[in-house]
Amino acid sequence: MILKIINHLINLYFRIKFFRYLEFNGVPWKVRFRSGFDISNISQSKGKLKIILDSGVSFEKGVWIKGSSLLTIGSNTYIGRRTIIGCNDSVTIGKNVLIADHVSIRDTDHEFTNSEVIIKNQGLVTDPIIIEDDVWIAHGVIVTKGVVIGKGSVIGANSVVTKNIPPYSVAVGIPAKVIKSRLNTTT
Repeated sequence: MILKIINHLINLYFRIKFFRYLEFNGVPWKVRFRSGFDISNISQSKGKLKIILDSGVSFEKGVWIKGSSLLTIGSNTYIGRRTIIGCNDSVTIGKNVLIADHVSIRDTDHEFTNSEVIIKNQGLVTDPIIIEDDVWIAHGVIVTKGVVIGKGSVIGANSVVTKNIPPYSVAVGIPAKVIKSRLNTTT
């Protein structure tokens, strides 16, 4: 019984700590943390991590959110298990987005251009990521800095998105390439 109370107090502490960094645009109580979601996975670096959630956002167990900047997630977006979102510039995820399990979305890379300085001492390079409305990002996808994924697009499993994806595209591969459009082209 005492262990249950201690576990509850620890979880409550992390929830309070987490909510200090939240700003809700929608109805806050419609945000769903699926069973087992660990609030302690939300961390911040040098700056203050700010998370803006619209209503109806769902997080599955094991989602990691880290960084020192701004993460914005639109309404009715679903984020699958063990997804990592790293935002040191900004990450914007639109409405009605489906993000499957084991996805990595990071707006930051390590600098490595100077061979005279060890890589870990060269700093970071950041560029914002924008994932527009009604996008499906399948299992294991990696989204790199500076990318815009257009509205209504589908990114195939295990793809690595290194360049912008036009709206209503289906993209697959490493690096991800558009293989077809979802727009009805028949007349």
